[in-house]
Amino acid sequence: MDTKTAKKQSEIPGNILLYYKWLPISLVAAALGFIIFWLYFLISGHSDPRNTEIHLAFEMSFFLPDIFWITPLLLLSAFWLKKGNEKGPAASTAAGGAMVFLGLVDISFNLQQGIYARSLSDAMFNGLVNLFTIGFGLVFLIAGGKLAVSHIHKKTLTSS
Repeated sequence: MDTKTAKKQSEIPGNILLYYKWLPISLVAAALGFIIFWLYFLISGHSDPRNTEIHLAFEMSFFLPDIFWITPLLLLSAFWLKKGNEKGPAASTAAGGAMVFLGLVDISFNLQQGIYARSLSDAMFNGLVNLFTIGFGLVFLIAGGKLAVSHIHKKTLTSS
């Protein structure tokens, strides 16, 4: 197989990307959401007297995976999808799965520690963060999976 054919087979079919034009923008928006959350938390989270030592330690345990794993995956996926690179769906799926896991762990902690019951504003803020994380995570997981399957299907058809 020549390099031109190999490059063509490693690209996501353009027609399927038309249905997912919103995906790269959503991935970048989610990455910005993580960055904004952490800026907000690092600036104001430590000053809230209701945040116990346990709560602060729990939240800080997410900084590394959020900023150095999920956020880069979101941005790389957006970049690769814009370029039509086959790595884009895999990165979207990985980021989505990580986001769902993160959201479920956060909900588990919030329920165990009574975070949702502290106040209506705490319940709404934490609920929205969890909804964002799990909701977008599922979207990225499903969309990445569908794009990957369509790419595999295209490769199978062209190699037969």
